[in-house]
Amino acid sequence: MRSKRYFAPDIRSAVLKVRQELGSNAVILAHQRIQSGIEVTAVEGKESPNRINEAPVRQVDDETLGVKNVRDSYENSYRNNIQYFNAVKTV
Repeated sequence: MRSKRYFAPDIRSAVLKVRQELGSNAVILAHQRIQSGIEVTAVEGKESPNRINEAPVRQVDDETLGVKNVRDSYENSYRNNIQYFNAVKTV
């Protein structure tokens, strides 16, 4: 993938140049202010903008989030604390 530099007096006209030449999927990698205006470095985007919406959705459940493990840890810790305090009372 080759990048290309664009020079313009302001950022709007630089982005317009990028879009005209590379299309609306272009990716701007960097920009900087120079003496004569703005320099923009961009590459052509290969993916369609709707590609994100087409991504498969994973089912989320307690185990995926780690909630089950946290809940089990909490319950084990709670039981251990009760056993400890009951043991301490009897001493």
